[in-house]
Amino acid sequence: MKDAENTVDEAERLTVLDELSVVYSPSETRFDDITQMACKTFDVPTALISLVAKDRQWFKSAQGLDAAETPRRISFCGHAIQQADTFIVEDATKHPWFADNPLVLDAPHVRFYAGQPLEVHGRRVGTLCLLDQKPRQLSVGQIKKLKILARAVEEELLLSGLSKGQQELLRELDEGERSALIDPQARIWNREGVELVLLREFPIAAYEDRALVVIMFEVAAEGVPHVAELAGRLRQSLAPTDVLGRYSENTLLLAYEFDGEEARAAKGRELMASLTDKPLMKGGGECFVAVRAASMTAYSPARLSVANLIMLTEKALAQVRNEPSGSILFFDRRQSPREE
Repeated sequence: MKDAENTVDEAERLTVLDELSVVYSPSETRFDDITQMACKTFDVPTALISLVAKDRQWFKSAQGLDAAETPRRISFCGHAIQQADTFIVEDATKHPWFADNPLVLDAPHVRFYAGQPLEVHGRRVGTLCLLDQKPRQLSVGQIKKLKILARAVEEELLLSGLSKGQQELLRELDEGERSALIDPQARIWNREGVELVLLREFPIAAYEDRALVVIMFEVAAEGVPHVAELAGRLRQSLAPTDVLGRYSENTLLLAYEFDGEEARAAKGRELMASLTDKPLMKGGGECFVAVRAASMTAYSPARLSVANLIMLTEKALAQVRNEPSGSILFFDRRQSPREE
């Protein structure tokens, strides 16, 4: 096996990647849309947006692969960023660099790889890549399409799609600090991460005279292994600036701007439907997940602490456990949930 080595402009490349603050950042629909399109366009089971950091590659978006990262040393993308053009391995089992690579010998059993380098400010920071478990070839036309999709990724990397509070936090922290705040399974903020984000969102909302809604979705125990899939469903119904985190093993927390009682209720029900309307695959069969939710609105974020709002939302969630699956209870500071 040939290890993926540093590029000749490694220091400059890592500086650009660090300035983007995207390694160990929450998954975003705008990137998932591109990898989903790549899977359909090329009829492959797996498409990734891989960002090659110092020692690892981090998947900003991944379709058909559960892992959030792999060591850079064994990565195909670490070789791809060494190339000026599309890097294609038609059959990894016959390639001298990859035949004994762990990613070939073991899961995900890569046979075919095509990676288009992503260039930002003149530096190759990662790839948009396609994987398959069988040998493949790409036509000239298909390579052109891959390059077009890669350019779309490059453009998105230069944009700030997350909320101001999330952007602030990501810029404040280095790669190692960010890694401690992202849930590796769901690729969203973990409990500490989402709390730190809200600490930044509250003063911003207060300054802009906006109210915030915090809502917790609690998944029944049988749905716990599927929290990552459920988080992905929620993202499809959220605005890019909404905040989503995994608050506990089976609880998802999100925050978004309050836009009136009617809109709050409509959005809450839309989000609940995204979780419960479609069955999950479990043990070879289908099952519908049981979810309950509670929502608390902060009309004056400047006068309500993050800890207090979360505490009230947890109290409301304890109350909704007595309701049927699919129920949501909405509260605000004038209608605080009762003690259990």
